Formats: sequence, C-alpha cells, structure tokens
Amino acid sequence: QSTLLGLKVFGRRSRKWHPVLRTSDKKMAILSVCNAHIKKLLLYLNRCNLKSSMIVVPDSRLFRKIFIFFLLLGFAYLTSYQQYRHFDITDTRGVSDALTYIRMSNGDYQNIASHHSHRFIVPLFAQIIRNLISPLSNTLNITNLDCLSFYLVNIFISTLTSNILFYLMRSQGFSIEASLLGCFIFLGSRITIISTGTPLVESLSYFSVIYIIYSSIKSKYNLLVYTAPFIVLTKETTLILLLL
Repeated sequence: QSTLLGLKVFGRRSRKWHPVLRTSDKKMAILSVCNAHIKKLLLYLNRCNLKSSMIVVPDSRLFRKIFIFFLLLGFAYLTSYQQYRHFDITDTRGVSDALTYIRMSNGDYQNIASHHSHRFIVPLFAQIIRNLISPLSNTLNITNLDCLSFYLVNIFISTLTSNILFYLMRSQGFSIEASLLGCFIFLGSRITIISTGTPLVESLSYFSVIYIIYSSIKSKYNLLVYTAPFIVLTKETTLILLLL
C-alpha cells in the first residue's frame, strides 16, 4: 500500500510544489526529470562531437616520436650536465684531446696532431653555435663559450644516437620499456657522459656506429653508401665497421 509523501518538482523555468503525491507518482516525476536532463546531455554531446569532428588532429605517431626525443634529451642533460659544468680547460684530467678540438673550432689547424685534422665536423658545428650565441654571452653570463658550444652539439648528437638506438631495438622485437631502458643505459654510461659533457668528437663516432648497424639491419644500403664519406670523417675507427 502506497503512502502519501510530499515532493518538490523543480522545472527549468518554474517551481511548483506538489504537497501530496503517491509513491508511484513520485517515481514517475523523478524519471521525467532525469529523462529531460539526459536529453539535454545527449544534445550537448552531439554538439561537441560535431565541433571536434571539424578539428584536424595530427598523427599520434609524430607526437610519440617527439615525446621520445625530448625524453631522451632530458635524460642526456641530467647525466651529462655535471660533467660539462665541472670541466676545466686548464685541468683536463686526462682528456687532453679536448684542447685540440677547441683549437680546431677556433680555426687553428696548425698546432694539432695530424690524425685529428680530419675530425672537423663537430668542431665546425661548435664554431657555428659559438658564433650564434656569442652576442648573448654578456646577457646570459656565459663564461666559457667553447665548452658550451661543444656541449650543445654533443648533447644533440647523443640524443639523436639514442633515438636511433631506440628504433633499432624496437625493430628487433624489444618492447618500448626495454628499448627506453637500453637508451638510458647508453646515455648513463660513463664514456657517453664524458664524450657529451667534454669538448670531444666521440659522440659523432658513436652515432656513426649505431647508424651503420641500423642501416644494415634495415637494408638501407644506398643511404649507407651515400653517407659513407661523412662517416669516415667522424673517426677513423668507424671505417673498420663500415668495411665489414
């Protein structure tokens, strides 16, 4: 047996008080109000879908590649910044080749070893970067433009190398997590940190090694042949791998 209850039914434009409603009438009133709100919600969602269909969304694969690149760039910065910050050209601590490459970036090819003369790619890019940032040296309080220019070039090359390593591991069936872990191990190794944060050219030789392996596995032999002259100029040790 139904009982008598009071119920307020609120409309959008009017308010009415129904002092006496049975339980069945109460349920019907609640259902009608909910049905009206559901219709309004569906109408709103249809309008949103119509607007969203007019927006061109870029390919998600491009965003994933950009995200992976900046993720590896951030990790390379975290691991190599302290090496760059504490490197002193007056006390190289066994990395005396850095002074030779700094001279090459300043155009001095006379007072260097003969086997260093053909490794001019990284010093050349460092010279270009130094010329670009030199007007900002006073504003940004940059004390050593030579080390900073080499650091910017090397960290970009190391990040690019880790990206190729990531896609190389992915092509061999490794998961995304395992591929990223391999890249983190590469960027976090001591030799990679030194070659990134110090004015050296080894970062480009690591890039050449990974590039040769990736091109060989992907059977991109024509591209490998065209870029072979530049690979040889990175470091003479890459010539052995290239001949294999």
